[in-house]
Amino acid sequence: MRTLLLLLAAPGFLSANEKPIAYPVPSEFLSQNGLYSLALIPPKSDDPLRKETGHHAGLRAKYAASGLYRSDDATKPLWTVDWFDYEVHVSDDGVHAVRIHGENDQWRHYKTDKRLPDETVREQLAAPAISFYVKGELLRTYTVREIVGRPEALPHTMRYILWNAGGVFTQDGKQFVQMTQDERQVIFDLDSGRIVVNREAGSKNAQEWALRLTLAIVGTAVVAVLGIYLYHLRRK
Repeated sequence: MRTLLLLLAAPGFLSANEKPIAYPVPSEFLSQNGLYSLALIPPKSDDPLRKETGHHAGLRAKYAASGLYRSDDATKPLWTVDWFDYEVHVSDDGVHAVRIHGENDQWRHYKTDKRLPDETVREQLAAPAISFYVKGELLRTYTVREIVGRPEALPHTMRYILWNAGGVFTQDGKQFVQMTQDERQVIFDLDSGRIVVNREAGSKNAQEWALRLTLAIVGTAVVAVLGIYLYHLRRK
């Protein structure tokens, strides 16, 4: 699911020299079946410009700690985590979590023909890209370089290279499919965190998975809205 980011500037009003600014705010990521919610509650900021209101303040009040909860019980986490990120996928069984590292994707609307310095590109290719967890315990982390095939084909922004083109669980819930910006399809086994397939997607395959990803994202968003509605309904 695309993350809930708090922006200090809207995309339509940024000039070429400006940049989007995101900072950690309380967020939750629902499983596609709506039964589980992974809450990520970062330390509260003292910055008056980062005052939490509305939805984010409600999440901090709702969840005492970062971790996985049943959607109908926010009082006790089934397991906890001690990190924050802007995109996380939660499996329908409440066991697995896939973490997409960093705020790179926040810059996807700001692609540029200008290339980043070679040293910056090397550093970002060596940075964590995706991690796999079982009940909050880390299984495996992959760097960007480990999952892309053609680093030179990745689009650039003013600050980051872009590698993430979306991810989704397979229907049987045993694997996670990650698409990359250089048109690769990487399939991971959730129980081990290992790569089982790493191949060029091809335009037809990429379009098919793009449709699946879109439907998965829309479906998760609908479940999230329904969950928020039911939560507020119970509080009345």
